[in-house]
Amino acid sequence: MIRNSASIVRSLAAIAILAATVGCPADDAKRPSAQLQSPTGPFAGIAITMGSSRPRLEVGDDTKTSRINVEALRTANWTSVPNGTEAVFTATLGAIDSPTGARTATINLFDGKGAITLFPGTTSGTARVTVEILGVLATVNVAIDPDPTGGEPPVPAPSASTLSLTASPSVISEEDAVDEGAGPTSVMITATVLGTGGDPFKGGGIFFTTPLGTFSNGDATSDIFKTNSSGQVIEFLSIEDEDLLGFPGSSFAVTAHLGIEGGEKTATVTISIVAGPAPSVATTVDLFVLPDATVDDDGGGDGATLRAIVRDQFDVVMSGVTVFFTTQLGTLSDGGDDVTDGSGVAEVTLTLTAGELATFGPNTFTTSANILVDSDTEVITIARTPAPGLSASFTVDDSTPCSDDATDSTVQFTDTSTGAILTWEWDLDGDGFTDDSNVADPVFDYFGFTIGTPINVTLIVSDGGASDSFSMSITPADCI
Repeated sequence: MIRNSASIVRSLAAIAILAATVGCPADDAKRPSAQLQSPTGPFAGIAITMGSSRPRLEVGDDTKTSRINVEALRTANWTSVPNGTEAVFTATLGAIDSPTGARTATINLFDGKGAITLFPGTTSGTARVTVEILGVLATVNVAIDPDPTGGEPPVPAPSASTLSLTASPSVISEEDAVDEGAGPTSVMITATVLGTGGDPFKGGGIFFTTPLGTFSNGDATSDIFKTNSSGQVIEFLSIEDEDLLGFPGSSFAVTAHLGIEGGEKTATVTISIVAGPAPSVATTVDLFVLPDATVDDDGGGDGATLRAIVRDQFDVVMSGVTVFFTTQLGTLSDGGDDVTDGSGVAEVTLTLTAGELATFGPNTFTTSANILVDSDTEVITIARTPAPGLSASFTVDDSTPCSDDATDSTVQFTDTSTGAILTWEWDLDGDGFTDDSNVADPVFDYFGFTIGTPINVTLIVSDGGASDSFSMSITPADCI
């Protein structure tokens, strides 16, 4: 899905942040923050969740792409990283954001979230998409199947196979041909073949017949298309203006012919042409998780509301559209389906048991909303509750170090946390990032810091599954 408005908001947010950075006082830019202990490794104070809208693509089929979503949260309080934080994406296969794009892209996060679009490209295999945010890496894999249109000829589908056919839109307007410069009218035709057991049948041969329009992407000699790994052929029927104007107030049929064992099977879809404006057709769905995309593993169950908003081709909300919800974890109310109301909203309740939250391996899972012509996916984070006895705390030998005397400007921090602690993450300079030290008892130099301005020092401790945080103010003093 393309969301131009969301992209604009992200861009404006990034510009505002850059402008604020440029305006920082020179003294702050030069302010030292010397670390007397060993320097830390990559920033470890965030958790990254990553998901893909489609785990499988097909070489050359640019009508299907995978939306790679990412969200970065600070583990201290599970809040978003600052707006404008860079996320660097790298893909081993495919292309990012366009069919012929590069395999790397850098975006700015807004509310800790961002996304890129992965196109299948020209090489089959496993596309490993990696994102780096503040030195922390996360990955997701997308399988890219070989192009079914090359190599071996089509194979007959089992005689018990089912063939279905859809057209989007199924109603087109004569007015479309009147718009000067609009070009031919395009209709997406989707044929789906399910073989034995209802599984998608790949490699089956399909050709189309129609009294109106042409299919431009077929084989030049036979116009035979092969079903992909989803058992589908997706092609675009192009109708010239003069042909469309010759069929006002009528309809025509497009027929798909599937070769099966011992014969042929057909399916037909009707496309209507109206003289006035074409009626609204559902085109996009946006999925939201309420109240937020985090659930708690606190020893009891939890849940959330999945809300989908459906809009038509004019970006107006639509009622009466069935939305199909799915989830990787938990159960959905009403069988996972709901019909949009007058506000274009469909909702189901996601319920998660304590056992599901405790035993599910990854710390994230995916949910999706589908309206057949479009889908959207959200990644939900499972927030681990601190284990009993895990509590962060520390003491200092001086809470008012000298800022103007280098001989008396350091502070010794001593960890007094309790629990089976495996890692320590410190924000010692008050910049909001726990990347200043990863030792238990660091020493930090506050020489040159602003006199009289409190600095919020934070420690995050973790037992490998849960974490806890503790903060204290340090105020640099005038000692000369």
